[in-house]
Amino acid sequence: MKVMNDVAASINMYVDFIYVLRLMCLRYKIFPLKASPFFNFRDALFHYILYCKAESNDEKVAQKTSIEEHLFRGAKDMLVVLLYGMKQRILCAFQGAASQGQRRDLRKLLHEYKELELSIRTKAELAFSRDFGKLFIRELTELLMETQALFCRHGIDFPEDKD
Repeated sequence: MKVMNDVAASINMYVDFIYVLRLMCLRYKIFPLKASPFFNFRDALFHYILYCKAESNDEKVAQKTSIEEHLFRGAKDMLVVLLYGMKQRILCAFQGAASQGQRRDLRKLLHEYKELELSIRTKAELAFSRDFGKLFIRELTELLMETQALFCRHGIDFPEDKD
């Protein structure tokens, strides 16, 4: 029963995580991949039902693994889309950069986004967990604030919904 509750808790954490990412996308006017988080959520729920009906331990392990895989994939896809939107914004600003200093700062910022994306993509061994969510939300939030400050410092428009 404890394992079943833990799996259900992971699904709930996923919903909260996707909601926070969706709010970030709305705030920074990035239009994310719409289907992946929902399809992966649907698939995780399907495997949860199979997990609840499973009679053998092997079946339960297989279904739990599938649930974790779908939750991780949906979260990763949403993060990567958000990062892609910000990298595109930085590349546009880079093309219109007025000085070498602006280009240097934007290039450095672009590399920080690429490093975060690489970190997300290579952490495939991690199951979706509260730590996964906290780690990447914190890093992404710090990077978005750094981006906003840099754009402001250089007088570059930074589309944002302040509501």
